[in-house]
Amino acid sequence: MTVLLCCLLCISSAVAEDSLLNGRVLINEIYEHQSDGFVELKINNNSDFNAYLYIEICSGNNASPCSSKQIFDDSSFTYPNIDVTGSVADFIDMKEGFVITLYDQFDNVVDRIISNSYSYIGMPSYSETSNISTKNGDKVIRRLPDGSKQIASGIDIDVDVISSNAEKKQTRGKSNNGNPDIARLLLTFSQQSLTCEPLDVTVQACIDSNDCSSFVAIDSNTGIQISADGKVFDVEIDSNGVGHAQIFHNQAETVQLSTPAYAYECSPSGCFTEFKKSILQLSPVTDTTNGFSVCGAPRNFVLQAKQSDENNQCLTLFANESEEVSFISSNSELLINGSPVSEQPLLLNFDEFGYANLQLQLDDSGIVDLQSSVLLSLPGAGDLSLLGASTLGFYPQQLAINANHSDGTAITTESPEIAAKEFNFNIDAMCANDVISKSYVASNDDLLFTLEHGDNVQYLGEFNLPETGATNKISDTSATLLNTKLAAGRYENKFATYTESGELKITVEDNYFGQKVTGSTVISKFIPEHFELSVEDSGSYASASCDSFSYIGKQFNGGGDIIYNMVPVLAITPYSAIHSGTKTITKNYSFQNTIGPFNITRQALNDTVFGSNGALPLEVQASLYSSNHTSTDINKPGVVYYHLSMADHFYYKRSNNSMVAPFLSDIVVQINGLSDADGVNWQACDPSDANCICSNTSCELDINPTPIIVSFGRAHVFDTFGPATQNLQQIIQIQSFNGSAFSTVTNDNCTSFLASDINLYEIDEFIFNTDAIVNNNVNVVTFNNGSVNHLQLPAPNKQGRVGVIYQSPSWFQFNWSGGANFDENPFGIATFGVFNPHHQRIINSREVEKN
Repeated sequence: MTVLLCCLLCISSAVAEDSLLNGRVLINEIYEHQSDGFVELKINNNSDFNAYLYIEICSGNNASPCSSKQIFDDSSFTYPNIDVTGSVADFIDMKEGFVITLYDQFDNVVDRIISNSYSYIGMPSYSETSNISTKNGDKVIRRLPDGSKQIASGIDIDVDVISSNAEKKQTRGKSNNGNPDIARLLLTFSQQSLTCEPLDVTVQACIDSNDCSSFVAIDSNTGIQISADGKVFDVEIDSNGVGHAQIFHNQAETVQLSTPAYAYECSPSGCFTEFKKSILQLSPVTDTTNGFSVCGAPRNFVLQAKQSDENNQCLTLFANESEEVSFISSNSELLINGSPVSEQPLLLNFDEFGYANLQLQLDDSGIVDLQSSVLLSLPGAGDLSLLGASTLGFYPQQLAINANHSDGTAITTESPEIAAKEFNFNIDAMCANDVISKSYVASNDDLLFTLEHGDNVQYLGEFNLPETGATNKISDTSATLLNTKLAAGRYENKFATYTESGELKITVEDNYFGQKVTGSTVISKFIPEHFELSVEDSGSYASASCDSFSYIGKQFNGGGDIIYNMVPVLAITPYSAIHSGTKTITKNYSFQNTIGPFNITRQALNDTVFGSNGALPLEVQASLYSSNHTSTDINKPGVVYYHLSMADHFYYKRSNNSMVAPFLSDIVVQINGLSDADGVNWQACDPSDANCICSNTSCELDINPTPIIVSFGRAHVFDTFGPATQNLQQIIQIQSFNGSAFSTVTNDNCTSFLASDINLYEIDEFIFNTDAIVNNNVNVVTFNNGSVNHLQLPAPNKQGRVGVIYQSPSWFQFNWSGGANFDENPFGIATFGVFNPHHQRIINSREVEKN
């Protein structure tokens, strides 16, 4: 089995107090011979136990079955081991877990690892982890047979049988055959030194074998030595993983420095240094940057004159004296004490320790050779020059990132950029005084980019800086981008794109002669290019007063009686602009706290229910309200679900064309436009939604909620007869038109009226001084099965007629007099006469006329 190991998949374990492991695997050691491959996993754990993983790998996509290939099994030594033995405090803290990536011999990523329950000597159980995809393309370090390192992507490493326990022994934190993490060393030191004092050398470990653009901490047990013309000096490693050495040389001569066991390079100007008997020594007052200074800002230096005596002891010259010092600079723009370097010497005051204070400043990056000299007049010896030579380095304070629209205006929250639309992306090497360092040249053609999504979103999109028509993109948290080298202090790309919405945090990093130069910015913000719209839920209608049915023209609480039983829901899907022939859903959109309120344009239509004339459809009256009710689905990132307002009301208007048989409502809510607060518009339909139709300029989306029954109704007050000596029962019914006649709406148990809505009036000068009486004296009367039977007129104890009028709502009025409009209240006549209620014999008979 040929695999390549690096990182990026979580495995859970009960190690370290049963806490979930989550961290990184260190490829600490791969043997010099590829056939003896071994990877050491370091773990910080106070208990001492031996534990080895039994792991299965699963090739292909997440849906494919596992191949069940056993690649780690300590019980047989058939396969290489991951050693999680741990009791050393300075090991990587693995209490939170570790991650692994595997590549097979065909350079394909192994995208799933399952850690099965397995127990060995003192080893806790490992529970199965969830399937997690990994990503190909990670850089991996491997040791070549000659002991050198190679960094590449997808290289095979043969990991054959480990034949004996002796072969798998290792030293934690240090490779048996060198440190495979060190590809190259960077040595930083002064180009001049005295024979009477040591030369300080700083040692950093480069990750890349081609250049020193990034570093790794050196293990404290790593044995690194420096050779100075054959004489070897040990390097001590500090707590930050940086090495330091002191080189002693008592002969006045030029010496070359090297590292016997590692590839190396020297900064700032070559690997030679000159040991001298006397020098003018220039050094920064405080030095945490190996003598390098930020450009555009003055930095304090001291100049000291020293020499070696006959016993090779260092002596300080010029204490409490003033001397004229001449300077020659390789860069004419270098400022000393605020003035350019000139041929005229500077009068410097040296203190009691022989130090003269200087301020140096360069408004650009680069390496500057600065020579200093003092002309001494010695009695009997004539004039003698005391010389000094220093190599100074200046680097930018930051890499300033700017993102602008294609028209040059800044991308801001108020002026966002469209996802996947091209914009201008610039990086400027800036000095401390906000001057571009035009001489800055990145140490590598490829800058390291790190991406982070904004705080209020969850997904990272694809950031692309295309070069000469080719893609040059990041779709993970960090990577180098090709050909991002700065020219004259600037990198500029007019075709940058980012495919997600929300904020994007970008950090760039470069290494300039061992000095890390960084810059970061937050591009706020990106928005979708357009929305696509579809009906997620059509919803259903109901009556605000009677649930399952309504009447033409009926209103309720100031609005139509037809409301939503279940509110319709729209699915709003945000898309990026089309770039390179594709568009993508901006998944962050549904997580942004700035979504909505949506501006929606809509109308209610009826195209299928026609009036009594058979030609014109019934007219729908709608009261439509805005809504701020939105929801999301974690399984459909990016999609926002817009819930129409529950306050929407509808009704069919009554007219002389509206007396039709009962029908199912067909009120279509048509969406004509939708946009959000950023002005992102609905421009396209979901292709699968047949209710959505788009032209070149606009779209229409029809929502068809489940209908309810609607009928043409009226209230009918019946004529009544009875003896003048008894209360007379008054009957009122709610009726609907069935297409040919009216009949009682027997399922109407919800219509009600006030007792005061019944009015009585005189007929034939018959004076009726009392009001109608309702049983139990209730004020609100509700129809029962479409009728009211418990309304009574008090006995007048005299013969005569009285008119009864029901002041009904407009949807129960009718053209009782035969007029063209349905605008008359129902009425009846109550006749009080002489009757014998106990016999069938007629005492009085007359025909009632309604005038």
